[in-house]
Amino acid sequence: MCLVCPGKFGGTNLSTTPLIIKTCHMKQHCDTLKHKRALAALMQGGEPNFRVLSSGEVVAGGSLPPQDDVPRQPEDSLSGLTRTEAPLIEMSQDNSEEAAYVEDEGPSFGFQDDSVITNYLSPQHSIDLHDVEIGADTQSHLDLDSEPTENHSRETDLFQEYLESLERGETPRTCLVEPGPDEIDVSGPSEENEESDDNKSDCAGEDEFINTVLNQRSSRSGPFSVDPKCPTYPWPSSAMFLTDLLFNSPRLRFSEAQKRAILSWAKQLHAKDVPTLGAVKQFQEHLRKTVGSPMEKSVSNDGDIFYLNDIGKAIAKDYANPIARAAMQHYPEYCGGKMSQVFNGTKMLVDLPDDLLTPTARANGRIFWVNELLQCQSGRFFIPTRYILHSKSPDDQDKQLVALGHDVDQTEAGFSVREEQTFTPVSMFSRTYDEIRNDGKEWGKGFQASSESYAKKMPHSFRKVAGDRMVYSVPLIIFMDDVSGNVSKQWNKHHAVYVSNANLPREVFEKEFFIRFVTSSPHAPPMELMRGVQKSIDKALAEGVLAYDCKHDEEVYLRLYDLFFPGDNPMQAEECSHAGLNCNHFCRTCDVGGTKQHKQSDAGYGQLFKPGKMRTPDQTAATIAEQISLSKQSGATDKIKKSVTATGISDATIAPILESVTSLGKALRRRGPDKQSSVTNAQEAEELLQKELDKRKTSEAINPLLNAPGVDIHRDTPTEILHTVLLGVVKYFWGQTVWLLKKEKKESLFHTRLASIDTDGLNIPKIPADYICKYSGSLIGKHFKSLAQVMPFLIYDLVPKSVLDAWTIIGRLVVLLWHTSIGDTEKYLNELSTTIQDFMHISACCAPTILITKPKFHFLVHLPEYIRRFGPAIAFSTERYESFNSVFRLTCIHGNRQAPSRDTCMTFAMYDIIKHVATGGFWFDQNTGQWVQAANEIVGYVQDHPEHSRLLGLPSVNRKTPGTARLALTSLNESGKRQRVPPVHWSKTLYAQSRGDSSTSQGGTSSSAIPTNLNIQNVTGNGSMFHKAHSFIAKEGDTVVVGSHVIYRRAAQVRYDIGCVLEILSSADVPHKALHITIQRFTFLRERHPILDLPRLDRTDNRDVTSPNDIVCAVNLQHDCISSGCSGFRQQYIRQERCLTDKTSSVVAHTASNHYILNTGSLHNYSFIQSVLPDDLPGPIFSRIPEDSFHEVRTKAAHQVRQRYQTSDACEQELSNDSTTLGHHLTGGEALPDDQAPVFERTSRSKGRGKGKGKQTVREKEKQQRNKDLTKSSIEKGKEVECIPSTSAVSVCGDRNVDQPLPPQASHPITTPASQTPSTATPALPNTSVSQPSSAAYYYYAPPAQVAWSHYYPAQYVAQINPYPPLHPGHQPYYHQGSEHYRR
Repeated sequence: MCLVCPGKFGGTNLSTTPLIIKTCHMKQHCDTLKHKRALAALMQGGEPNFRVLSSGEVVAGGSLPPQDDVPRQPEDSLSGLTRTEAPLIEMSQDNSEEAAYVEDEGPSFGFQDDSVITNYLSPQHSIDLHDVEIGADTQSHLDLDSEPTENHSRETDLFQEYLESLERGETPRTCLVEPGPDEIDVSGPSEENEESDDNKSDCAGEDEFINTVLNQRSSRSGPFSVDPKCPTYPWPSSAMFLTDLLFNSPRLRFSEAQKRAILSWAKQLHAKDVPTLGAVKQFQEHLRKTVGSPMEKSVSNDGDIFYLNDIGKAIAKDYANPIARAAMQHYPEYCGGKMSQVFNGTKMLVDLPDDLLTPTARANGRIFWVNELLQCQSGRFFIPTRYILHSKSPDDQDKQLVALGHDVDQTEAGFSVREEQTFTPVSMFSRTYDEIRNDGKEWGKGFQASSESYAKKMPHSFRKVAGDRMVYSVPLIIFMDDVSGNVSKQWNKHHAVYVSNANLPREVFEKEFFIRFVTSSPHAPPMELMRGVQKSIDKALAEGVLAYDCKHDEEVYLRLYDLFFPGDNPMQAEECSHAGLNCNHFCRTCDVGGTKQHKQSDAGYGQLFKPGKMRTPDQTAATIAEQISLSKQSGATDKIKKSVTATGISDATIAPILESVTSLGKALRRRGPDKQSSVTNAQEAEELLQKELDKRKTSEAINPLLNAPGVDIHRDTPTEILHTVLLGVVKYFWGQTVWLLKKEKKESLFHTRLASIDTDGLNIPKIPADYICKYSGSLIGKHFKSLAQVMPFLIYDLVPKSVLDAWTIIGRLVVLLWHTSIGDTEKYLNELSTTIQDFMHISACCAPTILITKPKFHFLVHLPEYIRRFGPAIAFSTERYESFNSVFRLTCIHGNRQAPSRDTCMTFAMYDIIKHVATGGFWFDQNTGQWVQAANEIVGYVQDHPEHSRLLGLPSVNRKTPGTARLALTSLNESGKRQRVPPVHWSKTLYAQSRGDSSTSQGGTSSSAIPTNLNIQNVTGNGSMFHKAHSFIAKEGDTVVVGSHVIYRRAAQVRYDIGCVLEILSSADVPHKALHITIQRFTFLRERHPILDLPRLDRTDNRDVTSPNDIVCAVNLQHDCISSGCSGFRQQYIRQERCLTDKTSSVVAHTASNHYILNTGSLHNYSFIQSVLPDDLPGPIFSRIPEDSFHEVRTKAAHQVRQRYQTSDACEQELSNDSTTLGHHLTGGEALPDDQAPVFERTSRSKGRGKGKGKQTVREKEKQQRNKDLTKSSIEKGKEVECIPSTSAVSVCGDRNVDQPLPPQASHPITTPASQTPSTATPALPNTSVSQPSSAAYYYYAPPAQVAWSHYYPAQYVAQINPYPPLHPGHQPYYHQGSEHYRR
């Protein structure tokens, strides 16, 4: 029993009370703080500061008076307790036994010395003293750093004494502190040692006593059983809810130390009911058991252990959550040639098997299954095979559910099914299969023999599982990626898998709240993780997942299947069992490619511009089976390698098995010293290897996605636009363009233009010109997305015409690929295909070899088919998942890295539970047998506090109301504050002053009258006084400032116009509501811009007065600097730390011109930009190269590729044949002149062929280093060295850039003995004979320290390769490799 509860058993004297240990009493009562503190007092012989009444209630107070109900415990009984009789059991590390709440109202105990607690509790497991409330007679501050006094020192280990007493068979008398679960088995009765009925009754009595002594609050009694009527249900209090919500925010992770600091901070502020960290963890475990944990353990075929969260349970939460369920759509939708969602694509509409789609539909209060006979209201019989929604547009709310199926004729011989399929509205269904089947007269003879195949499918096979419930199919988007689990640059590789519910619209499932984490592991290979994921999906498809449909308040069954697999190209190649981007057949979708010679040929090069023969899962599986068979044969390694080279197929899941089997085969066939092998013949070896293959179960180890239901993995890994477009082709062209700018020394001008570019209307952050130009090789996706929208306005006169055309096409391509809605699918795909072909042919003109070396260019040709299959390309973009990687990384950072997969799954499972419950999600309560949800106070809190909803991943509600104005402010006054600009009279406004006494041509007003279109009827007081606003919110939510260009609608006009906002006025009485917008109108010119091929506009003198409701959105216009001749610059002060500095930077000074260009490459508001274009404006030139010239361009590019590679091969062959002679063979023959060579492959370059970061290729680096080493070796051996032509991109003589070769007169080989010192006299010609070089040649010299003689040049020739002038005419300089100075 507990010494603190003397009246527990009704006894009045502790000496007569039986001293026994009750396990349940220990766990439910003795874990409170007052008992722990009382323990320390009793062990020191002190008196607890409390009183126990006859009822058993413990109240605060000092020593008991004589007249109290319960006499005090005699001193001898307390002092007679030895440490062995009252052992102290150490606490567990997680402090799970700490009190759930601070004892702010309970009894307190006084101690004469603060060090009592620290002395008697184990140092490493001591109570957090901040959680302990000290009595009135105790010091208010504890000195935690003070050493215990001698009187309080203890050298014995009480826990060790307790264990020794158990070994001696002694029964301990008391236990005041709950032992940890890993110290002693006190968790309750087990099968081997069950409690007797008497003990059980005692425990029941103790429970009753505990409820009396302690408060009814569940957090203090241990179990968190909260009344469903509690306003904070399922949390016991608001403090616990807010703490749990904060600590489980995915974007805001805390370490254990930070959590303790936060809770301590709250306690010091005297916040009510602040839970301890141990209580929070206990409640999280309770909530995890209540709602259900989806975590499961899995073992890969190779024995790797990892954990995953069951996908079915995760998706079931979507149906039980009001936020997600309200947006779901369960049927594919046909919108008359329009598309905006994945369920508008052809895979769900046409390609998916009927048995994977949603099999049920509800009509007229009945549930109708596919493949079952039903009767329509007209009496016609029908068998539906799939359900499809039909609408006029994706935004159409009036959608009709129709069924595609077969008409059935009822004859005397039975039902006859027609083979052709027709559409029937589901609303016309009246009788189900059961109703028809139960009518024996109507059923008659059933189905005819010709229709027996249809009859075998009735009733639907899933009826046995679902019963009378609705069944929905859920397509899944599965993303897998490798991500580092570290904050630092050290790579801590994890593979992580996320899924999204494709029944949600794209605008919903791309939000972080709806991304579901499935699994991760630093050990298991990615395809083994995918195998575990696929098993979870297959299980949900076969067995179904019971869920609660909160929209219709009913239980439903869910069936899951794979829709597509977005990801970066290497990961998608692995999912397709493909060898990757560096193999001969580099495309995972088709078989394009081949050997090096084939891709350089005219036919092979031309194949890169179009899709090849599509790969199929069956062919891939057959190739893998063939490779498995080859592993048994002699020479298996080379045969498998040849198979991979010829097909591009390499299964990562089967590769370890093939490697093991081939190694075993080599060992079996290896001959020993006696020239005998382990096997007698080849057949025996193959039989042994076959047994090894059977043992490894190769049929189960193969890629699980090759035979997944409804998956054509080669067509279900769509080309991803982030990695393929922005980080692919755009990045390549950016690198080449930067090289051209640096080569022509125009990077400074480019930097100035980039810093001056107008980004208003683009809805992008301010472009960091300094960063982009300084770190041009380290840009990320958002930088390339911004550059693609403005590059033509920056480089129109800095690069060749072909490069400018390429950037113009890139801007058009990016806009097409980032469409969120497609109005006319066929027209859009034709435009996209034309743009892709135009871009690839421009690329072939600029850099022919890039189409061979960079497979991402070919991947573009598959994009139209993927968009047709899955909807707009942004739907299968990975930007949302790449962003979610940061959430995953935070979970890894704050883990102990002992069980990373388990800890991560557990953390994300808790995230999902908190998000689900806090946003009103339902879960099944085992106690009541009902589906319940959190209390209204919990659900309302998240809705009313956007700061917490953002932490959960929910998008914040856009509270921008169209027409809301922001007033203009004055400059800083003397007090450092800004004030509103005072209101002005209407006659003082810009519009009134600009019009004078004349009236506007468009229903305008005079200067003395207020415009009639102003809504000022309700304005009182100031009358015609108006504030001048700085900005306002347009109809589409854009923030429009004075000077912005907008799309607006004039009064009584149908079409839109473009104008510039001159003035924003708001009423003096209602200052934050814009009323009057003055706009200066622009007009379109009839011709496009001759260079940029973009619409041109002129600013007119016409002005319009309109209301904010007529302003649609902002638009990006650029000043036409080309026709206006803007070549000047002006200086502006640089702002740092929100202050102007004395430093200045150059910006473009635009001339006073009214000519502008409409940026149709803007991603923001692209649909409105297209709608504002005049009908008579010519369309863009989609093809910069005429289509009839495509063949000529490809043939010429292939010829240039062959010439380039033949040149390189000839050079390498010459070097390998003769390592002592370096001559004109370095180039393998004559190269094309620079004016005829491709723009990005010309030889007069500063740092090698452009590679994005301005670096040389590996081939060129190796070649240059080999040339240096060979020449150095020749010089050291005293051999003659032949002159090297200056045709290399980098001068062969060190790092010097040689723009012009030396003239023939300078090519004099001069030698001097090593001992001879340089003199001012012209050195004599050597006797050694050296072959004369060509005119375009110079000498290669080793450093002087490595040669036995020096070479000299006359100063007039040296000056051509060395910019440093002679010190004075009397000095004769000489030049050698690496030297930057002249020597005397």
